Amino acid sequence: VASLLDSVPLEMIQMLSLPRAADNFASMLHKQVDLRIEGANLSKFHNNFTYQKKSLLKAFLSTNIPSSAVLFPQPVEGWASRDVLVEEYVDNARPIAEYLQDESPEGMKLRKQLAGPLLRSYLKM
Repeated sequence: VASLLDSVPLEMIQMLSLPRAADNFASMLHKQVDLRIEGANLSKFHNNFTYQKKSLLKAFLSTNIPSSAVLFPQPVEGWASRDVLVEEYVDNARPIAEYLQDESPEGMKLRKQLAGPLLRSYLKM
Protein backbone atom coordinates (compact mmCIF):
# COMPACT_ATOMS: atom_id res chain seq x y z
CA VAL A 1 0.00 0.00 0.00
CA ALA A 2 2.85 2.41 0.87
CA SER A 3 4.52 1.72 -2.51
CA LEU A 4 1.23 2.23 -4.32
CA LEU A 5 0.61 5.57 -2.62
CA ASP A 6 4.21 6.58 -3.24
CA SER A 7 3.70 6.00 -6.96
CA VAL A 8 0.92 8.63 -7.09
CA PRO A 9 2.46 11.63 -8.90
CA LEU A 10 1.73 14.10 -6.13
CA GLU A 11 4.87 15.69 -4.75
CA MET A 12 3.36 15.96 -1.27
CA ILE A 13 2.80 12.20 -1.04
CA GLN A 14 6.23 11.39 -2.48
CA MET A 15 7.89 13.68 0.06
CA LEU A 16 6.47 11.50 2.82
CA SER A 17 8.52 8.54 1.53
CA LEU A 18 5.87 6.09 2.73
CA PRO A 19 7.78 2.92 1.78
CA ARG A 20 10.77 4.01 3.87
CA ALA A 21 8.51 5.00 6.77
CA ALA A 22 6.76 1.62 6.61
CA ASP A 23 10.13 -0.19 6.56
CA ASN A 24 11.35 1.81 9.56
CA PHE A 25 8.15 1.06 11.47
CA ALA A 26 8.42 -2.66 10.66
CA SER A 27 12.05 -2.72 11.79
CA MET A 28 11.22 -1.05 15.12
CA LEU A 29 8.27 -3.37 15.69
CA HIS A 30 10.42 -6.43 14.94
CA LYS A 31 12.97 -5.29 17.54
CA GLN A 32 10.26 -4.95 20.17
CA VAL A 33 8.69 -8.31 19.41
CA ASP A 34 12.00 -10.20 19.80
CA LEU A 35 12.18 -10.49 23.58
CA ARG A 36 15.95 -11.12 23.50
CA ILE A 37 16.36 -7.54 22.27
CA GLU A 38 13.90 -6.30 24.89
CA GLY A 39 15.91 -8.14 27.55
CA ALA A 40 19.15 -6.50 26.36
CA ASN A 41 17.45 -3.08 26.45
CA LEU A 42 16.10 -3.80 29.93
CA SER A 43 19.61 -4.73 31.11
CA LYS A 44 20.94 -1.48 29.65
CA PHE A 45 18.26 0.53 31.49
CA HIS A 46 18.95 -1.42 34.68
CA ASN A 47 22.69 -0.66 34.43
CA ASN A 48 22.11 3.00 33.58
CA PHE A 49 20.08 3.46 36.75
CA THR A 50 22.08 1.23 39.12
CA TYR A 51 23.79 4.12 40.90
CA GLN A 52 20.44 5.75 41.49
CA LYS A 53 18.98 2.50 42.78
CA LYS A 54 21.87 1.92 45.19
CA SER A 55 21.81 5.45 46.58
CA LEU A 56 18.05 5.57 47.08
CA LEU A 57 17.23 1.93 47.82
CA LYS A 58 17.60 2.25 51.59
CA ALA A 59 15.24 5.24 51.77
CA PHE A 60 12.87 3.60 49.30
CA LEU A 61 12.55 0.37 51.28
CA SER A 62 12.75 1.76 54.81
CA THR A 63 9.87 4.26 54.69
CA ASN A 64 6.41 4.62 53.26
CA ILE A 65 7.43 7.85 51.55
CA PRO A 66 7.62 7.22 47.80
CA SER A 67 11.09 7.57 46.37
CA SER A 68 12.02 9.11 43.06
CA ALA A 69 14.19 6.05 42.32
CA VAL A 70 13.64 4.52 38.94
CA LEU A 71 13.91 0.76 39.11
CA PHE A 72 14.15 -1.62 36.17
CA PRO A 73 13.92 -5.36 36.75
CA GLN A 74 16.90 -7.39 35.60
CA PRO A 75 16.29 -10.17 33.05
CA VAL A 76 17.09 -13.61 34.49
CA GLU A 77 20.21 -14.82 32.68
CA GLY A 78 19.58 -17.81 30.46
CA TRP A 79 15.80 -17.32 30.52
CA ALA A 80 15.33 -15.09 27.49
CA SER A 81 14.34 -16.29 24.04
CA ARG A 82 12.63 -14.70 21.07
CA ASP A 83 9.22 -15.46 22.61
CA VAL A 84 9.83 -15.51 26.39
CA LEU A 85 11.53 -13.11 28.80
CA VAL A 86 11.76 -13.87 32.53
CA GLU A 87 12.59 -10.91 34.77
CA GLU A 88 13.38 -10.53 38.45
CA TYR A 89 10.58 -9.37 40.73
CA VAL A 90 11.05 -5.82 42.01
CA ASP A 91 9.50 -5.68 45.45
CA ASN A 92 7.87 -2.44 46.65
CA ALA A 93 7.86 -0.92 43.16
CA ARG A 94 5.03 1.51 42.47
CA PRO A 95 3.89 2.41 38.98
CA ILE A 96 3.69 6.10 38.12
CA ALA A 97 -0.06 5.70 37.61
CA GLU A 98 -0.52 5.43 41.38
CA TYR A 99 0.90 8.91 41.83
CA LEU A 100 -1.26 10.32 39.06
CA GLN A 101 -4.49 9.02 40.65
CA ASP A 102 -3.99 10.95 43.89
CA GLU A 103 -5.77 14.31 43.39
CA SER A 104 -5.37 15.40 47.02
CA PRO A 105 -3.19 18.40 47.96
CA GLU A 106 -0.57 15.94 49.25
CA GLY A 107 -0.71 14.04 45.95
CA MET A 108 -0.23 17.24 43.96
CA LYS A 109 2.71 18.23 46.17
CA LEU A 110 4.28 14.81 45.63
CA ARG A 111 3.83 15.14 41.84
CA LYS A 112 5.76 18.42 41.91
CA GLN A 113 8.54 16.75 43.91
CA LEU A 114 8.71 13.87 41.43
CA ALA A 115 8.61 16.00 38.27
CA GLY A 116 12.32 16.90 38.20
CA PRO A 117 13.74 13.43 38.95
CA LEU A 118 11.31 11.79 36.53
CA LEU A 119 12.18 14.23 33.75
CA ARG A 120 15.90 13.63 34.31
CA SER A 121 15.29 9.87 34.29
CA TYR A 122 13.29 10.10 31.07
CA LEU A 123 16.02 12.14 29.39
CA LYS A 124 18.65 9.68 30.59
CA MET A 125 16.90 6.79 28.89
